[in-house]
Amino acid sequence: ARRAGGVLRRLLMVAGVILCVLAILVALAWLNRRAVTRQVLVGWLEREGVPADVDIQRIEMDGVVARVRIGDPRNPDVTIERVEVDYAIGSPWSKHGLGVTPTRIRLVRPVARVSLRGGKLSLGSLDPLVKKFTGRPPQPDSRSPLVLVERARVRVDTDYGPANILGDARVEDGKLMRLVARMPATALRSGDRLDARDLGAAVDLTTTGDRVALRVTASAASAAVPGAQGRGVNLTLTGDLPYPDLKTRRGDGRARVDLALTADRLAEGDNAARGVDARLLFDGTTAGWIEAFRIGGQTTADLRADRLEGAVAGQGTRLRLTGAATVLDRTGEGFGWRVEGPADITAARIAGAGLEGSGVRLSAARLVVGGRGAAMEAQGGLALAADRLAMDDLSLTGARGAVRLDMVADGAVRIDAQGSLRAARGAWPLFGPPARDDIAELGEMKRALSAFAVDIPAFTLATGDSGTRLTLDRPATLTPANGGVLTLRPAAAP
Repeated sequence: ARRAGGVLRRLLMVAGVILCVLAILVALAWLNRRAVTRQVLVGWLEREGVPADVDIQRIEMDGVVARVRIGDPRNPDVTIERVEVDYAIGSPWSKHGLGVTPTRIRLVRPVARVSLRGGKLSLGSLDPLVKKFTGRPPQPDSRSPLVLVERARVRVDTDYGPANILGDARVEDGKLMRLVARMPATALRSGDRLDARDLGAAVDLTTTGDRVALRVTASAASAAVPGAQGRGVNLTLTGDLPYPDLKTRRGDGRARVDLALTADRLAEGDNAARGVDARLLFDGTTAGWIEAFRIGGQTTADLRADRLEGAVAGQGTRLRLTGAATVLDRTGEGFGWRVEGPADITAARIAGAGLEGSGVRLSAARLVVGGRGAAMEAQGGLALAADRLAMDDLSLTGARGAVRLDMVADGAVRIDAQGSLRAARGAWPLFGPPARDDIAELGEMKRALSAFAVDIPAFTLATGDSGTRLTLDRPATLTPANGGVLTLRPAAAP
């Protein structure tokens, strides 16, 4: 018994010595915790191929505060003035075992350099680390930490020049809950692909549940891309959208978008609009992802232009759509769109395809307009009212009519229209103005064609590469103010 007691005392003494040594080691580690933590973090980053330097400012049992630099010290890819990491230490018998789990990460004044060239995003020396973590499948039972980003500055080097983005963000469990960012006005240019001056933008995003409230504003003193130009452009978009599912790469759900656009001038090819003011409200659904999607719903729009130039010239033009069925999609054949519903078009003055008009209004109970790529087409029945219409020497005042329109624009504009037309007063000086030396019959004919009422029950208007052609499908009558009736018959009629 005495011998056993001695053994026990020696064992207790050894255990006590070991505990003392461990206590001393723990104390030394705690006293040198900043250096130890720095070596661990820097060593881990360097093993991942990321050159870095970490300045530990404070470390506790449940958190660490540091300053971080990643990349070349002379031109770092990322610097973070203050990093706060709160973490929980798991016990060996816990569900996930012994380890450290970050619960909150706060980044104060991070500055990053990002490259976006050829459609590829690069974070410089962070690329290997990003690739490693994004390539991992998510842990089903794991929860990502709360991430707070405050007063961030990102310099984006693009094919068109550098741009700076400033902002704040909040991410909860991998979900973007809040984003406020802006791009100060900058100039972007790359040959004939893009030329933008004083281009600026701002984004304000808030996520609630599975919905996203979004507001985007953008403006440019001027911007040009192949085939299109704009000057004095301002855009505001607000939306209530579904939060995208990044795992399945889907963005399905109800979508409501309100868009407002103003521009001093917008142009496509040889056609231009000045003093543009457009407002669009869409309420519908979205499905799919960026590569292939479908957006469908109802659209109400009001588009105005002070002046039109090009194939169609005009002043004081306006287009209104009310509750029009709308589809926008992207397939292997490119972008496509279709709008179907009631429409109303007005113009103080308008000219195109050999026709001129003033005080013109076209209204349709059902107009179908759509296209894919650069091509578009329009079909529908239109009611026409105009203070004045003119084609060559023929002019009509107080015109009323109906037209069935079929238009195609795919580089050239082709119009086929069938309809009817009446006018309270017309003038068609085929033989010139009346003269004193006119014979009686010629004088009466000239006076008859200088003032008459017209009724054209059926006509066809066709425009294309060969010009504009107007033909009568049924006899038309002209009732001169000086009496009588003149009947014009189709050329093929007997």
